[in-house]
Amino acid sequence: MLWPGAALLAVLLGGLLASLLIAKFVLPKNVPFVNRIKDTADGWRRGYRINFDVAIITRDQVKLAADLYLPREAGETKVAAHANLLPTILIRVPYGKGIYGESRRAARFFAARGYAVMIQDMRGRYASQGTFTPYSHAVEDGFDTVQWIVAQPWSNGRVGSFGCSALGEIQLITAKAPHPALKAMIARGAGGAMGSAMGRYSYFGVYEGGVFNLATAAGWFATNRGAKSSDAGNDSTALPPRRSLDYLPSIGILGANPSDWANLEGSPKLGDYERFLATPLTSAQWNALGYLRDGDTIKPPTLVFNTWYDPTIADTFAIAELAKQTQAAIHPVVIGPGTHCTGDAPEEDNRVGDLIVTNPRAADTNYPYWEQYLAWFDRWLRTDQAKLASKPKPAQSPPAYQFFVLQENRWLSAEQWPPAGSAEQRWQLSSERGANSRAGDGRLSAIPIKSGTNRAPVSQALENQVSLSREFDELRYDPNNPTPSRGGPICCVDDPKLRAGAVDQTDVETRADVLVYTSEPLAHTLRIVGPLRAHLVVSSSAKDTDFVARLVDVAPDGSTLNIQEGALRLRYRDGIDKPQLAMPGQTYEIDVTIRPTAYLIRQGHRLRLQIASSSFPRLERNLNTGGSNFDETMPVVAINRVWHKPAGRSYVSLFVLPDSAVTSWSP
Repeated sequence: MLWPGAALLAVLLGGLLASLLIAKFVLPKNVPFVNRIKDTADGWRRGYRINFDVAIITRDQVKLAADLYLPREAGETKVAAHANLLPTILIRVPYGKGIYGESRRAARFFAARGYAVMIQDMRGRYASQGTFTPYSHAVEDGFDTVQWIVAQPWSNGRVGSFGCSALGEIQLITAKAPHPALKAMIARGAGGAMGSAMGRYSYFGVYEGGVFNLATAAGWFATNRGAKSSDAGNDSTALPPRRSLDYLPSIGILGANPSDWANLEGSPKLGDYERFLATPLTSAQWNALGYLRDGDTIKPPTLVFNTWYDPTIADTFAIAELAKQTQAAIHPVVIGPGTHCTGDAPEEDNRVGDLIVTNPRAADTNYPYWEQYLAWFDRWLRTDQAKLASKPKPAQSPPAYQFFVLQENRWLSAEQWPPAGSAEQRWQLSSERGANSRAGDGRLSAIPIKSGTNRAPVSQALENQVSLSREFDELRYDPNNPTPSRGGPICCVDDPKLRAGAVDQTDVETRADVLVYTSEPLAHTLRIVGPLRAHLVVSSSAKDTDFVARLVDVAPDGSTLNIQEGALRLRYRDGIDKPQLAMPGQTYEIDVTIRPTAYLIRQGHRLRLQIASSSFPRLERNLNTGGSNFDETMPVVAINRVWHKPAGRSYVSLFVLPDSAVTSWSP
């Protein structure tokens, strides 16, 4: 006879052994057993249960695996009264339904508040069958999954979707042809859904101005490289870069060899990194992946969230404009401080890089993200409106744009972008001795403009200033020693030297291959809110090269923080769909699109513009040959010039929002 204590110990040991056997032989190898224990325990504590590994069979007979969170009072076989049926939130994830923290956190939040929540592994990822490429089959798989949900006896026939980055991008792509039951979406950090629409050709957020976002793409595809479910979820097959990011040719960074990329279409050894890098931007192959094109509509009402230092922030604004043009149902666009997918989570020490940001959830800068998420889904998905009657209703619809002003540390709002009452300013470039590095004398000077895009006559003082100026500034761009990246829109690469956000620019600005143009100390604060661009007259000794423009805030003590940046490959100066190599020595007018911002430059600070021909390894360096670049190893040095005369020929354009036009927003 066992003593009671011994019996209890035997039961515990038996349970532990059974758990280990289940973990080893029953559960998918790529799902940490401890997560299931924790999530199950949390569910019992907070009033929901989890059905793991629910199978949804698609129209082409591929099994998609999902974890289903259900409030405990919901019966799967017993149809309750209509008022008790459940709205559902769908979260589709490529990072493992039982692993990825964001999706599990959201599922716990919504399930504890009376929602059914489904976290589904995307096709070809982890426990789901098929082959993964972002985002093939997104529309069909999304439709079939919603169809399965609304057929369940506990469903109220209304489904919403949620998530950031890939989890948001797949929503916007699915929304082009959604199931009628998909009633609302919340897409965060999801500008990567943009394809060729509005001339952007961004595709997964890995292109800007025709330049490949190397660090982001290599980092993401290296850790999400498995194309099939058999290898997608195993850490041992998540390939780290086999070669450093400075390896040439760039198509070989993740280990591909010349024999692999000789046949881009047929080689089974090539992954999405190589195909995304090598496929021409206007190729019809992109269309099969679902990225947004002109004329696409986003049908369900959608809340859009992003942050100022997200790589795809410009695409987020473009998607909102696309929706406006097609009369689609994009609702408020909310832009907060932070980097990729950090808007509703605290930054370390309330910093975005080196920029100190007042906690956006405290005091007057508060934005109640999760309360807004819940209110949005309650509005569109609940059929038991009687339960919501006691909740306070907003006095009016929220404004179209809600945005956090960096350095001012407060939320503003607008009904259009750029905001009504803002005015374009142009700051011309000039120098006398030369603008190479911060030791040069490159100048930024405000020039008057008429309404629209016509430039007003330049004042005599500015004409005199430019008459003393050099005709051009020149930089020597050597791809073997490219200008390095410092801060900015970096994502998805595990390298402590590649910090995202606003970062001190001192070491970059001491290089001779960076042209630096700086204003006089500002007599008044300058609230920059809206799109940014650098209009440059340029020439190059090479057939092709890149131009990178970066706006910078210079403090009185000389310290610097990058505000925003953008890039353009010279061959795409007339549009991505009209590539044309340059004639060495010929001048061209180009527009480098800089990401939009809301940023306050304080009185006494200076405005600065950097011009370079690389930002490496954030961007793939141009080898200046005029060739395909991705498969080349022998770079050419380029002598690149920025021309100044007549006055105002090269300038940076920004929009300034005066105090009189400010509309504060208190969520």
